[in-house]
Amino acid sequence: MKRTTNHESYPPYTADSPQEEQLANEIDRSSFHTLKDENDKIMAETSDKKYTKSRHYFFLNPYKDAAFTRCPKCQGKTKLRKFQLVIHVEPQQIVILNKKCRYCTGCDLIIVKQSDLETLMIVCLEDKNPTIIGNEYFTMGVLERKDWREASKGKIDTNETLNRMYVFKDALDFELMSLGWHPTERLQ
Repeated sequence: MKRTTNHESYPPYTADSPQEEQLANEIDRSSFHTLKDENDKIMAETSDKKYTKSRHYFFLNPYKDAAFTRCPKCQGKTKLRKFQLVIHVEPQQIVILNKKCRYCTGCDLIIVKQSDLETLMIVCLEDKNPTIIGNEYFTMGVLERKDWREASKGKIDTNETLNRMYVFKDALDFELMSLGWHPTERLQ
């Protein structure tokens, strides 16, 4: 695998296979929560803050045929863990998903398959705000489980949720390489 540093956004996803449709139908609807802030001023204030709390590295896997059961960074085995992902969807919509992700404990890397994430977001937004389905989004960070529960019950507002969020240390991109011989300078 070759690591690249460009952070390009990927086009919106639509379900292409029966497996992805089945995933959308099997979703536990209590595992996600959306927060809509009617006051644009609060959202503008929170976006100007410098977040000092950071956890985990993040990789949004755009490859449909690569599950990354091994870490692309250290080649160690990845484990399945649930993370409460905080996602910003344009215009000013916060979505919190309680999602199973691949996780490398050695590298502290969360790997999320883009097709699964977008399917979950479509199911989440169908009922709450269908006009923003397909808009650009950005995975900002993670919440602790207790903070996610409070946010899903409406005990804390959007501003407090963003204050409790842990932003990602860095968003990494990896490029799949074909099998075969490769010169050593290309692998670095």
